[in-house]
Amino acid sequence: PVLDSTEMVINLAQYFFPKDFGPLWSFLARSAQRDHFGKVTGWEGVEPLMQQVASITLSRDPLIIRPEVPRRAKIRVLLAQNMKQRKVMGDQLTRLFALAGTRFEWSKKDLSSILSSIKELRLGLGEISHIVKESSSTPKQEYLRLLLDEVRYFSPKILIHTHFPELIEPLMALVTGAGYASLRVESQVQAGKIAEYQGSVVGFVTDEHLDCRVDSVDLVINYDLPWNKETITERRQVSSNSEKGHLTEFNLVVSGSIEERAMVVVETLPKLIGEWFDDPEEPVIEDPQALRNLIRKLAGRREERMSSSKMRKVEKTNSRERVISLKGIRDMGRPGTLGNERILAMGLPQKSMKKSIIWNGTSALPSLEGSTVLLNIQMIQSHDGPELALATLVNPANSHYMAFTPENLEMLGEKLKECAFIVSAGTDGPALEFLKQHLPGFDTPPPMFDFADLLREKAGEDVLFHDISEATLGKRMVWDENEIRRLYMGKRFTDLAEVGRSDLKVTWGLIAYIAREGRFFTRGPDGREEYQFPLDQMLPPEVFELMLTRQNL
Repeated sequence: PVLDSTEMVINLAQYFFPKDFGPLWSFLARSAQRDHFGKVTGWEGVEPLMQQVASITLSRDPLIIRPEVPRRAKIRVLLAQNMKQRKVMGDQLTRLFALAGTRFEWSKKDLSSILSSIKELRLGLGEISHIVKESSSTPKQEYLRLLLDEVRYFSPKILIHTHFPELIEPLMALVTGAGYASLRVESQVQAGKIAEYQGSVVGFVTDEHLDCRVDSVDLVINYDLPWNKETITERRQVSSNSEKGHLTEFNLVVSGSIEERAMVVVETLPKLIGEWFDDPEEPVIEDPQALRNLIRKLAGRREERMSSSKMRKVEKTNSRERVISLKGIRDMGRPGTLGNERILAMGLPQKSMKKSIIWNGTSALPSLEGSTVLLNIQMIQSHDGPELALATLVNPANSHYMAFTPENLEMLGEKLKECAFIVSAGTDGPALEFLKQHLPGFDTPPPMFDFADLLREKAGEDVLFHDISEATLGKRMVWDENEIRRLYMGKRFTDLAEVGRSDLKVTWGLIAYIAREGRFFTRGPDGREEYQFPLDQMLPPEVFELMLTRQNL
């Protein structure tokens, strides 16, 4: 094809053989044929140039170019998650990432549970009922419905690929409701019926039946992408294009989900991720550490995936706990595409900004009158006893955070006296006595619930609050008193505030879990030890109701 275009040959000769080509004006005066308007109508004397370009051109034998090879245009459609998917799946991914960073040994039961959780997350991208008990449409289903309406006019034959047989039934109901005939392709006989069908028809193929051949296909939709590179190639070998011309392939991907993250891992660890998650006959993984690293890459955010082999330091907590800016399509890091795909973004969220939670000494603070607040006190030991490094509190009713440095203890006391109820969170020490001793005018505080102290009374005084959160939720707080001291001595109050925010979030998740389940776990010599804890009998009714209704901060 290169040698068929004289203009292409001239451009290549000018680039590769500048000495033989000479100046462009000289070549045009010598070889260009022009009409009386001066427009170039032809060329003469370019045969030597063609021979030179042909010597460096790799051309295919025309005999091997078969007309039946599908001409395929590939389009990747990026779909934004809906609110239910973002909430449920975000919590699940955070829990999986934290669980991958724990120090516990994983049993075969734990490994099977993790693999099952990831499968449920993948299914939830295509059918919402797999993650929440309701029947609303997912972004993939909504886009599929729009696409079917758009292409109805030329009576297409469409092939939909999915890895999960569980998604076939709801998709067939959607296709039938859109006015198309639908058919499962599980044998070559059923594949032949699609090619012979007169009118609009949609065939469904799972990755278990890729040995069939479906001819005369106009449109291929990969409803979900396999986590095995060989399977992607096998899918494309199933269909051949119809007489109408091009075969168009749509790849539906939910932006920011485990599905999009897996596309990057498929390029870097294609064999491992394919065998572990897409091979139903593969036994349970015998190498838990390898699976831990893979879970970090799949479930972690971008900065965690880049350093998944290392334990996160407190400096990285900023980016972990803050509201991550959701970038537009031009700013986001795109994973490796499947060939020459075009990328189509469907309503990606805009960027979000975040302000500092540390009180600057002059700005107005929201009222806490009659509110229940969660309080975290970070203390360091000095020669004179415990010393406040930073105090962080949050109003769970509106998720409003505030942090106070040691210079603003008087304002901290004023805000706490407005509260109706205080829950001390994650403080390894007597929080109430410390507040009475250091806060001016805090002799008659509002009712206070020392959550960490009650857990220690139940499980033992030597049990650390961080170990309880890790054993119960799989979330490990990686900082200790030495790290807090280092940040405090360096006046790094912004990092201390992020540590406090993280502690509050983990503590609230632990309180919500215990309020819902009535139990918690600790680390023991033989694994996790369970303790029954009737939290509903210890909290006021209005506070307990808040725990049940606000699952996350």
